[in-house]
Amino acid sequence: MKISLAEKDVYARWISSAEDMLKMAENDRKEGFYVWSYYKSRRAAEYALKGLLRGMGILGFNEPYLLQLITRVGQEGIEFSEEVKECAKNLDKNYIIPEDGKHFESKDDQFIDAETAEQAVSWAGEIVGFIKEACC
Repeated sequence: MKISLAEKDVYARWISSAEDMLKMAENDRKEGFYVWSYYKSRRAAEYALKGLLRGMGILGFNEPYLLQLITRVGQEGIEFSEEVKECAKNLDKNYIIPEDGKHFESKDDQFIDAETAEQAVSWAGEIVGFIKEACC
């Protein structure tokens, strides 16, 4: 499946930001900042999905969850694999919107451990990679 983009430059900026965020997530994971790694992994996937939508010329979406963004893309006839959808579900499970009052104050967190952070980087990488492959 190859996706036609109306706004290639917009897509390029967003996907570049997604790749940068994914690198930061991996660096934070290696340094033991697991909560930040998870957060940045989740944001990398979000940037890739929003970049895809904007690259397709679609604006005005406010979906807060990755799976909702995937569903929105699906309304345009783009089909994501079940594996990518599962990655999105997994990233959404532990994601807490910073505006909800959760602050990342330490390396330790009761929900995000080293294994979960590593999985998050992998899940985000699957989503970013899928989108990059489909758009190039």
